[in-house]
Order: sequence, then structure tokens, then C-alpha cells
Amino acid sequence: MRQKTHEITIYAAKVANVHGERHPENIEIFKTFEALSNNLMEYLNDEETRVFPLIKKVFEKQEKGERSTEREISELKRELRQMEEGHEAADSLMANIRELSNEFTPPVGACTTYGILYQNLAGFEKDLHKHVHLENNILFKKIERLVTA
Repeated sequence: MRQKTHEITIYAAKVANVHGERHPENIEIFKTFEALSNNLMEYLNDEETRVFPLIKKVFEKQEKGERSTEREISELKRELRQMEEGHEAADSLMANIRELSNEFTPPVGACTTYGILYQNLAGFEKDLHKHVHLENNILFKKIERLVTA
């Protein structure tokens, strides 16, 4: 995700700079994707430094037959809610980009960079939905069972 957001941001900036005057939606696409990218990088960092280590700690305690503290469980539940809120925010930003880009359809006669940008945005949205599905519907459900056991 880190690499792809950087790559798409470069394409979005180029398309906005070259075509923004005739197609101002690309300026909004660039700004929206840049905000999404910044949010995602913060989100991924939070996952790696706070959420996943906390999940591991709670899981390891359970494996040893120990109970997690109320504070650990409360903290984990709060983190999961924040992750779900982050998923909703990312989905909303991508929906806005999809709408601005006419369902990722470049205008007739668009240059190659324009097409690559829209193709990458469509692929990114699919990957984002897969990520959200795996976390919300699989990982987070397993964790909920873990902390209620």
C-alpha cells in the first residue's frame, strides 16, 4: 500500500497539473487521494506500532491461560473501533474519487498517464476493499471472540 499510494500520488499530481484547467475534477482527485494517502500511512503505522502488538499480547496471554486486564481489553476494543472508523473514512474518500473520475473512466482522447492513473485508482479501491473486508469481517471478528472468551 505504501508503494502504491506514492506512485498514484505522483500520477495524480501530474494529471492535475497537465489537465486540471480543462478537467478540474483531477485537481480534486489529487487532493482527495493525497488526503487518503496521508490518512492511510498514519493508519498503517498505528496498526503496526499499537494495534497488532496489543492483539499479540492479548493472544499470547490467552495461549498461556492468563487473562488480559480490563485495561488491555478496553484499549484493544477502542483501537478496533478507531480502525473501523478509519476504514469508513477511507471508503468515503475513495467513493468521492470514484464519483469525480466517472467510475475511473478517463475522457475520450485522454493521454496514457491519465489512463494509468484511473486504472491504478480502480485497482487501489479493490485492494482497499479487500483490506477492509479482511480486517473488519475476519480479523476483528476473531479478536472480538478472543476478548469475550
